[in-house]
Amino acid sequence: MISRVKGEAPVQGNEEESDYHTHAISLKRAKIGFLIAAVIILLAGSVLTITGDQIAVITGLGSSFVGSFLIAASTSLPEAVSVLVALQLKNHNLALGSILGSNLFNIILLFVTDLAYQPAPILQAVSDVHMITAVAVTILSAIVLLSIFRGRKDHISFYPLPSAVLIVFYFVSSYLIFIA
Repeated sequence: MISRVKGEAPVQGNEEESDYHTHAISLKRAKIGFLIAAVIILLAGSVLTITGDQIAVITGLGSSFVGSFLIAASTSLPEAVSVLVALQLKNHNLALGSILGSNLFNIILLFVTDLAYQPAPILQAVSDVHMITAVAVTILSAIVLLSIFRGRKDHISFYPLPSAVLIVFYFVSSYLIFIA
């Protein structure tokens, strides 16, 4: 069983089903499929970035807004599907780990892009509008962190409050980026 509660023994499934999952494809075929998918993702990411820049120019929305809202949303769709599947498997730790791990990885990308961008530190070359994004990410992360520390409460009426605050604050910060 993929998902289990701490302390419980894994449930043995149907042997035919488990055999299917372990012998479905060969390692060589998996590597080739992974390489093909990686190339497609690299090409699609390049096209998405160029298209996003054109959208920003044509509509006048601004590169910061298009990058922070439209492109970020579209690149997060595969992650959203992974989180949805993890939730369907009742593996809440995997779902939350995927979200938080992706955010951590994206922050690490600042270091990598800083190395690749040679004229100056990349944060000196970007718009001040990203200050709104950085503050929003910090506040949203703090809300998630506080929710994790809060743990489970007996009063279910306050349970959805952090999620509602996250959604409202996300759209408020997106609006602030839009009008900046």
